[in-house]
Amino acid sequence: MVAEDQRVRTRHGRPPAAGYRLSTAEAMESSRVEVGNTDRLREIVSAHGWPGFDLVGEQGEKDAWLLAQHADRQLGFQREALALLSQVG
Repeated sequence: MVAEDQRVRTRHGRPPAAGYRLSTAEAMESSRVEVGNTDRLREIVSAHGWPGFDLVGEQGEKDAWLLAQHADRQLGFQREALALLSQVG
């Protein structure tokens, strides 16, 4: 999920330059990927709780946090993720 997230957030392997605006097609794809990733992460959290180190290892935990940060269209989930992280430590 992170690989797909990063693919739609970069252009030719690099982050977009300052002032770069996404085309309509790029924006639609970015939105589709973000919503899909957030929905999947929400399913994981619902089934297992926050995907912390014990469940997914160090990189998986970092990846989950990255995806939660990018869940801009689902602010309620971002708040939920922050609350869960606050409980983890």
